[in-house]
Order: sequence, then structure tokens, then C-alpha cells
Amino acid sequence: MYVNNRDRKLQDGQTSSHPTKNQSIPSASTLPSTPLTQPQSPQTPTPSSLLASLRQDGFVLIPSLLNPTEISTLLSAARSVTDLASSGSWPHIRTVPKQFPPWPPSPTPAGIWGVQHLLHPSIPHRRAFASTYFHSKLLSRICALLSIPNPDSLVMELFNLLVSPTGFDSFSLTWHRDDIRPDLSPEAEAAELAAKSPLQPLHAQYNIALTPDDSLVVIPGSHRRVRTDEERSADPYAEHLTGQITVKLNPGDAVFYDSNILHRGVYKAKKRRPSPSVDPSDRNGEAANSDIKTNGNHLTPDDGDGDDTADRYTLHGSVGLVGHGAERARQVLQHAVGEWIEREDAGFKGLGLRLDSDSAADSDSDSDENADLTNDVEEVAEGMRARLIAMGRSGGENGAGYSLEG
Repeated sequence: MYVNNRDRKLQDGQTSSHPTKNQSIPSASTLPSTPLTQPQSPQTPTPSSLLASLRQDGFVLIPSLLNPTEISTLLSAARSVTDLASSGSWPHIRTVPKQFPPWPPSPTPAGIWGVQHLLHPSIPHRRAFASTYFHSKLLSRICALLSIPNPDSLVMELFNLLVSPTGFDSFSLTWHRDDIRPDLSPEAEAAELAAKSPLQPLHAQYNIALTPDDSLVVIPGSHRRVRTDEERSADPYAEHLTGQITVKLNPGDAVFYDSNILHRGVYKAKKRRPSPSVDPSDRNGEAANSDIKTNGNHLTPDDGDGDDTADRYTLHGSVGLVGHGAERARQVLQHAVGEWIEREDAGFKGLGLRLDSDSAADSDSDSDENADLTNDVEEVAEGMRARLIAMGRSGGENGAGYSLEG
């Protein structure tokens, strides 16, 4: 079921609004500054109201997207690849304290806060990750948000894992928009917002929690306006800005959000636990290859019970829409997916992906509009991969560079 943020009230009783197609990006002074509160009761909007919620607030919650069996399978896989990466045996990582790419290939003393490239042909548990990324119940929501009837124009982008810092020290990100620099003038910022966060989204970005997650802090509606004077002058790590809310996810919940909403991440330190044995050859029963190194290092055991359910394991992904090559190519290729996506073993045919029709799509109002998602899931996956390859090639030199620094 979806949670519709459109009817969420301001704390003073007012309702928020969003620009129509003919309105320009407003200045900060024209918008209310009263903080919004996160919705408490799930609702079941139509696909159009799902999109309306994203347009208005910049994010929309979907409770229980994953079922308990899926959560259990993915959590086991997430723990395994996190242990592998934190031991220095998987080079595609997000290292503490670096916020933006490129990241070094080895963990820093402060640890890692993410594992990159869950669709990489060499990563263990690839089948479980790919089955989630290409699952019709996820793609159906994305089709609704992008206003398309089927996945034939979707582009594979990124699928990563965000985790509690493995160095056991807490870590925070600055307030930021993913693809708009903080040093822009209000006029330049408005132009960037109009181009990169249009009313009709050109890609979908999401988090899916495998454990309880309250790491994402957002300012609802900020994707539709330039920053206020308070936001411009605030410390980049300010713990509170007017209007902010913390997005709280239970295991299996998903949040879709505009990548240029003003947001930050607050990652609690990892709880120490005994590290299980990590077998880098466990790639769905296939042999390991040269992309994975082993050095025998594992996380430090503690004197607790080994329960890590308080640690963060959150899937973080994006899916694009065909036809937005050069600019979107830069945003995606800065994460180095282009280094492996054309490998002969990077395809999804024969991986064992399948579409479970009993659980693939909920029996709500969007299932009829996305009936074409009953196509073979591996065919869908291969089509999305092919469109990513084409996007990367069309991006050319414009695909180089990074959105932000730090």
C-alpha cells in the first residue's frame, strides 16, 4: 500500500501546495516555513496521486514493499557483502568520511558507509539483489512515477547498499541536493531546479530498508524552491533546519524521493558483533573471480549478544528513463558503473531471475496500468541494461565528471 503525502498537514493546520506546470520555481520567501509532520496512517492513492505526492513533498513512502521472506534473504546477503567490503575484499565501497564519489578502493580506518554495485557480475548474492532491483512490484511503482505504461523505456542505473559506519563511529552527511552545487546564486539555483527536478520526473530514486532506518532527513517541498536565507547560511552539518523531518522506515518499507530535495544523512555507529565467516566464492554457487580479494580480516567481536538488527542495512537505487543521455549519463557514470556493465558476464540471462506473479504486483489500482510488467523478468533486465550501455555511449565526454565534491 502507498502512503500519500499529499494530504499531510502542516503543524499549524495549513495544507501545502506545489507548482502547476505553468509556474516557475518560487523564491524561498514565498513558501511556508512551518515544518511538516510525517504521515501516521497509510492510504492507498492512485498512481496519479502517488506522483502528486512526489511532486508536492519531494518524497513518498510505500510501507511493506518487501515481504518478510524477501527481507530475510536480502538482509543475509547485505550482511555478507558488508563484511566482505569492510574486510577490504570488495573494492566498490563508500568510505568514511568521504561523502561523494570517487571513493578509494580500500576501507579507511573509519570504515565504510556503503557497498557499491550490487548488480556487478562478481558480487556474491547477485541473484538476490537483481531479483529485487528488477522485481515488478518495484518497477510498477517506478512506471507510475515516470508516467509510463511498461518498463520498455526504463534504464538500469544504480543499486547500492547503505550501512552503519563499520568503524564504529557515527557519521553524517552535509545538507545537499544530489546534483546542484551549494555555491550557486538563487537565480542559478532556480534554473538548475527547473531543469533537473521537473514536475514530470526523468528518473526514480529510492531507499528500501532491511532494518529500521531513520537516517534520511529531508525538508519537504525544498525541491520546488531555492534555499531560504536560513538554509544558505546554516552550518552544512546543522542538526536542525526549519521544516525538516526524519523519514522513518520499518524493514521492508520504501521511500522514493526527488534527488534534489534538500536532505542529509545521519548514520549511527555500527554495533559491534561477531563477524561470520565470509566466503567470497559464494556467488550463487559459482566460483569467485579476480574482482574479489581475501585477506582474512573481519569485524571486531564484542561482548554483546551479536544482534545487529539495530545496524543500518538499506538498499539505495535509481532507475532512469530513456532519452536523457548526456546529463543523466554523467550523474550515473560518476559511480563507475560503466567500468563493468559491458562485460560479457554482466548480462542477466540465465541468472535465475523470475517474476513471482503472486507477489510481484499488489492488487491495487496501479496493477492494471502496468500489466505489461508480466514480461519475463530477465528480458526486462536485459533491456534496461542495454539502454544503460546506449546511454553511456551517447554521453561521450559529457558523461565525465562529478556532480558534487567532498
